[in-house]
Amino acid sequence: MSVPTTELEAGMRVCARRRRHVEWLPYWLVVPSLSLILVINLYPFATGFLYSLRNGTMLQQGNFVGGTNYLALLTDSAFLHSLFFSALFAVCAVFGSYAVGLALALLLNKEFPARGFFRVCLLVPWIIPSIVSVISWRWMINDQTGMLNLILRQFGAGKAVAIRQYGGALNDILEFADVAGPLVFH
Repeated sequence: MSVPTTELEAGMRVCARRRRHVEWLPYWLVVPSLSLILVINLYPFATGFLYSLRNGTMLQQGNFVGGTNYLALLTDSAFLHSLFFSALFAVCAVFGSYAVGLALALLLNKEFPARGFFRVCLLVPWIIPSIVSVISWRWMINDQTGMLNLILRQFGAGKAVAIRQYGGALNDILEFADVAGPLVFH
């Protein structure tokens, strides 16, 4: 073993020993949380996947059928229609949200009168919880006593009602938020 000739070499060797030492306490403190997350997420996923490989129910195990259930799904027209509508809705929602958000961001970045007011109007839906917002809009658009209809009557425009002729999932969306549908004045 050689004796260090300078203080610099001695310091470098001490630093090299320190670098090799790994502090394991933070990793051990994270292990309970990670294991709980894995159990909560992986157990239902694995159980559901195993159920899908059998022809039983939640109460009876049934026989192992492998991928037959998945093949049956791929030939079911109702499932394919639902899959197509879900994919179309997801694509339209993502691109529509992106386009509207980009357009509003570019518009609100320009100087114009009442820009601060419109910025506040844009942030209000993020501030107010969704349920409170839905209930408030239902009250405002109520065809009998809603504030919007009272204002429209003052100007002689008639009533505003949300269109509900679509049915199905779109009707459920409109039921959840009256403001989502276009308004018709009559």
